[in-house]
Amino acid sequence: SQSRYLNIRVTENDWIVGDTGIDIQCGKELRIKTAAVLSGFLSETQLKKYNPDLIGNFVTDLNFNNWNQKD
Repeated sequence: SQSRYLNIRVTENDWIVGDTGIDIQCGKELRIKTAAVLSGFLSETQLKKYNPDLIGNFVTDLNFNNWNQKD
């Protein structure tokens, strides 16, 4: 897939990790997997509204290798 805004090439193996809804929206726009971390100022409830693929307290808590796509 290729972003319509920038010349960025992404694959199904790419992830974006962020602590804001805009980070998650950016990943969704790029059609890549998204991970939200709670180390920012948004709560888990607030971040879940953006439907990230993974959520963890910190980046080191995220397990990308054992990630299974949601149904």
